[in-house]
Amino acid sequence: MFLRKQLGFSLIELLIVLTLINVLWLISANHYHKKLNHIAFEQWYQQFELDIIELQKHTMVTNITYHIQFYPSSNRYELRQGPFGEGLVRREWPEEWKITMLTLQNQIRFTRTGTIRSPGTMQVKTNTAIYHIYFPFGKARCYYIEI
Repeated sequence: MFLRKQLGFSLIELLIVLTLINVLWLISANHYHKKLNHIAFEQWYQQFELDIIELQKHTMVTNITYHIQFYPSSNRYELRQGPFGEGLVRREWPEEWKITMLTLQNQIRFTRTGTIRSPGTMQVKTNTAIYHIYFPFGKARCYYIEI
C-alpha cells in the first residue's frame, strides 16, 4: 500500500478559517465604529460644556444676558448676547445626529448668580447611541448619561 503525504490544507479547512477571520473582523469593525462615534460625542460634549461655562461666566460678570440658542434643523447652536444680540460663537454637530429638547427650553440661560433659569433635559441621538444631557437645579452645569 502506498501512503500519500498531505502537502497542504483542504478547501473546507481554508473556508472554515476564512469564515472565522471574517466573523472576528466584523465584530471588531462594529466595536471600532461604536467607539469612534462615542469619541466624536465626547469631543462635542467637552466643547459644549466649555461653552456652558463661558455662558455662565459672562452672565455672572456682566449685566448682559447671554444664552445658547439651538437650531436643530440647521445642526448648530450659537452663544448669543441677549435675545436679539449678535452671535458670539457658532458650533455645529454632525448631520446624522438628532438633538431634541425633552424638557429643556430651546435657550439655555443663567441668572446673575450662576443658576440655570430653566433646568431640563435634552437628548442627543448619534448613529450608535442615545445620550441624555441633564441640566439640574442649582449651580451644577450639566452631565450626560448614555441610554
